[in-house]
Amino acid sequence: MMEFQDFYCALGANIRSFRKLQNLTQTDLAKRLNKSLACVSKYEKGADSIDALTVYEIADALSISPQMLLPDEEHFTSNCLLTEMLPAILKQRFVYVYLYIGERKEIVLCCLEIQHENAHVVLYVDLKDKDDYKSCSYIMTGEISCCETNVIIHCTNPLIHGDYLYWRESRMKTAKLVVGILSICLSAMVLFQSCAAGAANTLEANGEVGGTGGFIVAITLLAGGIVMIATRKSEKKGGSIAALILYLLGALIGFATAGSYSDLKIWAVVALLVAIMNVVALLQLKKSNHTNGEEE
Repeated sequence: MMEFQDFYCALGANIRSFRKLQNLTQTDLAKRLNKSLACVSKYEKGADSIDALTVYEIADALSISPQMLLPDEEHFTSNCLLTEMLPAILKQRFVYVYLYIGERKEIVLCCLEIQHENAHVVLYVDLKDKDDYKSCSYIMTGEISCCETNVIIHCTNPLIHGDYLYWRESRMKTAKLVVGILSICLSAMVLFQSCAAGAANTLEANGEVGGTGGFIVAITLLAGGIVMIATRKSEKKGGSIAALILYLLGALIGFATAGSYSDLKIWAVVALLVAIMNVVALLQLKKSNHTNGEEE
């Protein structure tokens, strides 16, 4: 159940969002309510309790229904751990980004305000002064949510119908980048070891092919790493499928040809683990696409 303090914090955040949506200052709202600036500031910070009558008065001053101000308990509870789930850069309250405006064919500086307490976002578009996020041309409002491996931000322009921003960031993308880089670095070491193992097998004439197998494993690690880095931002399955095949091939060849080259079994296990990671990525992508299809 939502605590009283959490309720008033979320209620205050909603009041702040709708006030900013109408380009009103706290002073403007205070005048409409016939209350002091300090009182309105406390309302928005959740530092003061608000009775039902005051909620109706605030809603009337903002020309919205009272229900729009009230926090939804289920929604609030589902987002109480939002900060912990977000990437590091989105854990900040204010994030500055550049957006391309298609109609104007120019890139503009924007400020994204993330209200972690209620998962609301406010996007201040086209800042005139980077030190003052309120010096914007207009604002867009919306929500931020975490779903499986995706972080989704959806904002709409209340003044222009059909003007919206939809941004989806896959948390798996960072993992693919890191694993891809490590895979490429590892391929160099495996290649060096395999050359040494191949030379030893030739000198001993023992009939083992661990050196050749290691060379192939190194190539699959290199190719797989390149594929993962190149396709980390893609929402299609092709990249993950290609990487899955490459790493599975490397794992199978490593296990099959290791012989006395014991380290090759370790590299085969590594390749198998990365292959499993790509299977997880495929399953998450399939689930995400299925969810998006239902929403549409």
